[in-house]
Amino acid sequence: NGRVLGAKGVVLDEIKSVGVAFKQKRDPRVVGPALEAFHDWWDLFTASFPECSLAAQTAFGRAISCGNWMFEEDSIYERMLWVMYEHPAEDLVDTPFLERELLEGFEQEFISGKEQQAVVINVAMTMNRRRFFVSKSGMLGLAPWNAVEGDLLCVLLGCRFPVVLRRVEGGYILVGEVYVDGFMDGEALEEGRFEVETFEIH
Repeated sequence: NGRVLGAKGVVLDEIKSVGVAFKQKRDPRVVGPALEAFHDWWDLFTASFPECSLAAQTAFGRAISCGNWMFEEDSIYERMLWVMYEHPAEDLVDTPFLERELLEGFEQEFISGKEQQAVVINVAMTMNRRRFFVSKSGMLGLAPWNAVEGDLLCVLLGCRFPVVLRRVEGGYILVGEVYVDGFMDGEALEEGRFEVETFEIH
């Protein structure tokens, strides 16, 4: 059938929770919408990982930047998240802020408003048309904006990036490419943790 693609691959997990979808509809320098999405995603992250460890924050930082944040020290991820949290935005209303105890003992170096805005604009580019997710087993990343709870995180043989598939009658539909932290470089197939199966994609 020319309308059905048979593809082999593995299911990493199923999406358990999704954050608000973010679509940049205004000048990227207007960072309020991106910050609103960031705070929504942070709420989902902290609800899913209440210990909020430095390692978990590092994974969250990699996720919202789609792996563009690649720092040697975990404390730098914490610093970048602090910049996101503390950035002022006139149109950011009724948004819960990072618990102050998480910042205790954190050495806050001076960073200018322009530098703060540059960090937010950079991350907003990777956040655009995506939404944050947490899977049933605790994987996290950025999925297409229209991904929903219950969608599958998959790695298809021959595909450069993991994808989101949705179950439909008679098979699956492709939702789009997805960033899954820890599974962007073939780890799923190398580790042999997952069983290869065939997907009929409509």
